[in-house]
Amino acid sequence: MFQLLSPTKIVNPQAGWYRGDFHVHSNFSDGFLPPAMLVETAKSEGIDFFALTDHNIIDGLWELMPDSDILIIPGLEVTLKIGHFNVLGIRGWHDWMEDICVYPYDDDLAWGKDRPPIKEIFVRASRQGLINCIVHPLRESWKWLDDQTDLNYVHCIEVCNCPGFHESDLGTPKAIRLWTELLNVGYRTTALGGSDYHRTVPSPTYTGSHTRESIGWPTTYVYAEELSSNAILSAVMRRRVYVSLDPKVSFQAEVNGKVYDIGQDIGLFEGEINFSSTTSECPEGSCAQIVRNGEVVAERSVTDGEARLLYSDTTKLSQSNWYRLDVYDSNGAMLAITNPIFIGRRIHPQIQTYGEVLKLALPGIEMSSSQ
Repeated sequence: MFQLLSPTKIVNPQAGWYRGDFHVHSNFSDGFLPPAMLVETAKSEGIDFFALTDHNIIDGLWELMPDSDILIIPGLEVTLKIGHFNVLGIRGWHDWMEDICVYPYDDDLAWGKDRPPIKEIFVRASRQGLINCIVHPLRESWKWLDDQTDLNYVHCIEVCNCPGFHESDLGTPKAIRLWTELLNVGYRTTALGGSDYHRTVPSPTYTGSHTRESIGWPTTYVYAEELSSNAILSAVMRRRVYVSLDPKVSFQAEVNGKVYDIGQDIGLFEGEINFSSTTSECPEGSCAQIVRNGEVVAERSVTDGEARLLYSDTTKLSQSNWYRLDVYDSNGAMLAITNPIFIGRRIHPQIQTYGEVLKLALPGIEMSSSQ
């Protein structure tokens, strides 16, 4: 067990929005920096926490010491030919890691007869209180290909991965469409962001003004009761999260004088609901949108880097709605996205597999199952 990385260790006892990154690599897999240098790099970026998620190896976690200024969440990127998924909150060696965490590490494992079915890994990790997150699900090079993945054990989807990488221009909007469809069919899957940080050196595969990887870009903001691993991961499971490429946002709903925030469930209600949002630190030409069940219902252009958006809706007891805040730049690229506020009856999904939802979200997309 990683005794030094206690899930209950409190770095900051205050409740609030904490800045972090759920997808970071060290030189124990294909990253450039040793774990100790990752910690110092993360501090220099001003983030509060990060998850170390090396490919098919957990040895780097043994190198990490507790730190009074930053929280490190133990993780693992299970890396297979049919796709990658992060497991967050690991507490040491788990039986399902057999034939996955191999030495020397292998970042391109085939899922052969000697390994249990992928569903079994998702189920085992979930039952051990760990969080499963499919990463870069629709980035062409490493998209998720197992159409039989049981969505009941997929807790999170990485909707924004390594945004400077040239494939992310298409991968991010596709991932958002996939996540939107998951919400519409009844799953309350949490959207996360991840830098997929490997190295700081510039790369020709990076485009635009951001030509290198940075820990914490995108930033995943988590509202937690304290800065500890348990508190951050508990908040992730409750969807108290938004993802940003610099903008700061707030998004709230008010019902009968009570205020609900990002990720919260209002429950059964009939009547008027009032939404308010703020967006700051945005480039000119950006637009803030309130989205209901996948459709834009209100929007406002950014002026002087800011936008305040109000929206009122009327709901009935028979309805089931979700609302989120999206922010896009002048070219239609995502700048920020919140997890939804829910209201009304809870839908029980009639669709169980990844492939079924993908066909609804992106008709005609090609994929193949390896199991």
